[in-house]
Amino acid sequence: MNTEEVSVAIERLQRQKSDDGLIEAKSCADNLSKGVWETVSAFANTHGGTLILGLSETDGFIPVDSFDLNRVRDQFVSGASPSNPSEAKVNPVPSYGLQRIEYLGKPLLVIDIAELPQEQKPCYVKGRGIPNGCFKRVDDRDERLSSAEIYELMNSMLPSKADREIVAEATFNDLNNELVDALLDEQKNSKALRKVSTKEEALFRLNVLDSDHSVRLAGLLVLGNYPQQFFPKILIDVTAHPGVTKSYPNAPRFLDRVLCEGYLGEVIEDAIAAILKNIKTYSYVSDTTRRDEPEIPVEVLREAIVNAVVHREYSQGFQGQSVSVDIFSDRVEITSPGGLWGGKTLENLDDGQSRCRNETLMKLLSIMPYPHSQGAYSEGQGSGINMMINEMKTRALGKPGFQARIDSFTVTLSRGGAELSQINEWIEGECIEDLSRRERSILAVLKRNKEIDVYDLHKALGIDSYEIKASLDYLEMIGILKETGLNRYALIEKNGSARHLNAYDELLDVLSYETPMGIHDLEELTGKKTSTLRAQLAKLVAQGLVQPTAPPTSRNRKYIKRR
Repeated sequence: MNTEEVSVAIERLQRQKSDDGLIEAKSCADNLSKGVWETVSAFANTHGGTLILGLSETDGFIPVDSFDLNRVRDQFVSGASPSNPSEAKVNPVPSYGLQRIEYLGKPLLVIDIAELPQEQKPCYVKGRGIPNGCFKRVDDRDERLSSAEIYELMNSMLPSKADREIVAEATFNDLNNELVDALLDEQKNSKALRKVSTKEEALFRLNVLDSDHSVRLAGLLVLGNYPQQFFPKILIDVTAHPGVTKSYPNAPRFLDRVLCEGYLGEVIEDAIAAILKNIKTYSYVSDTTRRDEPEIPVEVLREAIVNAVVHREYSQGFQGQSVSVDIFSDRVEITSPGGLWGGKTLENLDDGQSRCRNETLMKLLSIMPYPHSQGAYSEGQGSGINMMINEMKTRALGKPGFQARIDSFTVTLSRGGAELSQINEWIEGECIEDLSRRERSILAVLKRNKEIDVYDLHKALGIDSYEIKASLDYLEMIGILKETGLNRYALIEKNGSARHLNAYDELLDVLSYETPMGIHDLEELTGKKTSTLRAQLAKLVAQGLVQPTAPPTSRNRKYIKRR
């Protein structure tokens, strides 16, 4: 931080009357305070930060008169020396930058602490040891890391063996015969089962059992009759809340709660069903058929749920935690135990590279077939996050939110909440029928922005510009939009229903029961553009009100009214 940046930061601390997650001020006076090393550990384990030494918080963040900068600097440099481990106060020592700054005519020592690389965490205060000397930064506080958080940091780059551990009390009889047979039938021609003579040997090859035919955790979770007999909390807890928080005044604690148990396949399906029961469903037109779809796409829910059970932490310290799904009025949050693993960060989460701490579990779920359909539960190719982002964007729901804590990971999926309901009520109030999902998504974006162009809609929805333009032409044709500039459109909300109905009536009035008419004939009689007429005629043909005289590819195609 330069002098100007430090001045701005101090003014912010003075306004908020406290430190924050980025800056810690300490008086130090003529000696480095012990609390400095806790803050160094916290910054190094979290997102980095800045120490401002010689600044008194208790006096309103003003410089300390007796601050001995040289003495305090030497003490810090000695305690943060990676070349002299015996003198170092923290381990490992993070990178830091140190500079003198003058503020209000007095010296300050400003030290920028860098976040440690993932593989070097946790940073701990040596005098306290790892169990008691690891800290994280939470707003203006240095909080001690829990044992679970320490475990996650120390193992974030190491392949987990938890899913290959033996479940001591489980036996071959605790596996579901139908699931076992389905898996072996799916893999009967694979190299994994080459020259296998017994079912037990086949399951050993697939890592369901070990060489002594004892059951591995991954095998029990995927093929077990009731894994919760041995691990009561390895399930998915789905809870629907009445508002936007878990604690809502003057309302029941929750509207619905489902504990999804059994083998992972049915846990996943039951969780999806429980979510769908508690979110809204809307009707859309696809081609000439009407279909009902949930406000959050099923494929997005499935991907988020599968990721939660595949990538969660299964080591002993986390086996008492469930995957939780919280359904709020405006969003769905899916939280799994365990932080990001293998170098994955929020910045590279969508890079298409799959990393999984539970390799055996991932492999089993990727080859375990659905009970009644094609495919497997998990594809393991790293494309799921991008699919979720694209599917949510095309429905005007925005990108999924991702929150990574040290010992947990949360995916947030927007429901659209009251806004989406209002948009659908508005559409119904305007008597607009037979809108596709794409057209409704475009209206949702326009309802927020009032006026927008094709390029901005493409960015917002991730839909091809040509498809967007075709939908905009149709919405303009039925009187819901108007073109305000080149490829730029705005909503027309008043009297939309009358324009919508009259648009069809006008065309039906012109068409004859006896004499077929071509596009150019209709263009002259109505004054409408060819593209508008083709879109409108396609709707009338689909509704059975108009009969074409030739296939769509024929130049001689004309239209007559049906009696």
